[in-house]
Amino acid sequence: METKSLKVVIAADNALVVNGLRHHLENNFGKTLTVSACYDVRLLLKKITALADVVLLDYFFDGINGEVLRRKLEDINPDIKVIMHSSRQDVIAEIKEMTEVQPARMLHSQYSQNLVHSYL
Repeated sequence: METKSLKVVIAADNALVVNGLRHHLENNFGKTLTVSACYDVRLLLKKITALADVVLLDYFFDGINGEVLRRKLEDINPDIKVIMHSSRQDVIAEIKEMTEVQPARMLHSQYSQNLVHSYL
């Protein structure tokens, strides 16, 4: 399967969280991802366009609610993808989906497929 590369920034104020996510991402995706970390909200907001395609954002980062930061990041760069994280498994599943190049968007769940068929 063809994949695309992504620049990923882990935005968290806990080094254990950052190192754990970085380790899992690098082990699962290798050279597909360029992973960096950001521990400072001001730097993240200032340089986000150059830093990342995807931000893995802690729910509560540097004293600020992650949802507020997500909206600010999307205002600065509407093309940025923000994943609010609470577990490694959620992050890995989201990144995997983002790196897979698909000719058309696929419906993955049986529920989604049934829903579409019910409208046809």
